[in-house]
Amino acid sequence: MRKNWVETTDTEAIERIIHRSNRQPQIIFKHSTRCGTSSSAYKELDRITDDIAPLQVEINYVDVIKNRNVSRMIAERLGVKHQSPQILLVQNNNVIWHASHYDITAEKIIEKSKEAVEALSL
Repeated sequence: MRKNWVETTDTEAIERIIHRSNRQPQIIFKHSTRCGTSSSAYKELDRITDDIAPLQVEINYVDVIKNRNVSRMIAERLGVKHQSPQILLVQNNNVIWHASHYDITAEKIIEKSKEAVEALSL
């Protein structure tokens, strides 16, 4: 896990992430350390982490093997069916974009992050 990613290990953290989404877009990345597809998605996000940094989009990391309860809480609280790997972009308490498996691409993450930041300035 990258040093500038926030590891999310408890269900209370989900509420804090959602609350922070009112002032700063939040990425939640759900990752399985036992899955090759998830490893590919991890590399996509890792590859562009430095590019996202100037946008001030916070990246929250959930290890779904170690923190199944957190992963379930995300699905329940945000209304998006659990998948792994999965990325969710949360803004103003709502998921504004999500993707899973091979739909998680560096280009799409950057595009959607930029859109979220631009929407905040409107």
